[in-house]
Amino acid sequence: VGVGINLGFVGLHAWLPDTYARPHVAASVVLAAFTTKVAVYTLARLVPDGNVLVAWMGGAMVLYGVTQAVLQTDMRRLLSYHIISQVGYMTVAIGIGTAAGVTGAFAHLTANVLYKGLLFMVAGAIIVRTGEASLKRLGGLAPAMPLTFVAFLVAALAIAGAPGFSGFVSKGLVTKAVENAGGELLWWALVVGGVGTVLSFVKFGYYAFVRPASEPRRVAPASPALSLSLVVVAVPSVVFGVFPATFLGAFAGDPGGFDPYAASELTKAVVVVAVGIVAFAVLRRPLGRVPVVDIDRVLHPFAARVATGTSAFAVRVGVKVALARSRVVDRLRSGVGR
Repeated sequence: VGVGINLGFVGLHAWLPDTYARPHVAASVVLAAFTTKVAVYTLARLVPDGNVLVAWMGGAMVLYGVTQAVLQTDMRRLLSYHIISQVGYMTVAIGIGTAAGVTGAFAHLTANVLYKGLLFMVAGAIIVRTGEASLKRLGGLAPAMPLTFVAFLVAALAIAGAPGFSGFVSKGLVTKAVENAGGELLWWALVVGGVGTVLSFVKFGYYAFVRPASEPRRVAPASPALSLSLVVVAVPSVVFGVFPATFLGAFAGDPGGFDPYAASELTKAVVVVAVGIVAFAVLRRPLGRVPVVDIDRVLHPFAARVATGTSAFAVRVGVKVALARSRVVDRLRSGVGR
């Protein structure tokens, strides 16, 4: 149960989307990169030979997380539900218990730390520079934030599993390991989850960067540190995709002779990306009319209230601590000045 809460097992996940979307944008980056990923390692130690229930829970996480993500308009809530979905891939891979599956789980964990951290950095940059967190109130940011847009494209292509990016290698190995283990239904869950992932990030990019803005919006200049950090975190997502042997060779275990650039793997990845893009084109108008829907409020009302109250309390405490720290610093400075 403890590991499941940390991982975001469906039914134990209600804390995650509320918590990740509330704190300072820098804190969200750290949470996204590390919190659930520690539990992936713990799960691998807990069930070293795999477990069928764990594998099916991973499949449920993939589908539930991506479905909720598609319906979100708050950038960080969308990304938070994708944490559940992407950790689901790792959970499935550990659950099937094969050497290739475990190698794929940890390769995907590493890729995910990088591209999901970058996606939260992109969302944070948008929030800091525009003051807006809702995709419905954004638009036309590509000309004003070109570097952020490029960083978004790298991270979005990586999480979508597009050829040439890290997620293509790690997600491809997980999917292939499930296929080799004979998990046909689980394989389809991963493929459908991949289509939903593409749809989600086409939606994110279209609403934030591509479509014309509904009203003029001031965009504050980016600091050099912010620009540099986006570039530094984006580079590995490309390098790991271009040099898959080096990437997979960094992990203990056996990828089972997996070749991500075999014709069959390339075909599957291209089809998933294409179907996701077409799905957004077909569903764009209906999705634009859907209000913010959070099934958790219906399925787990008590858990949702507890999670919301806990995270809100933590934020209030954080704000008070920050204010107290600021007052202490000001007094020290005034004392030194005198």
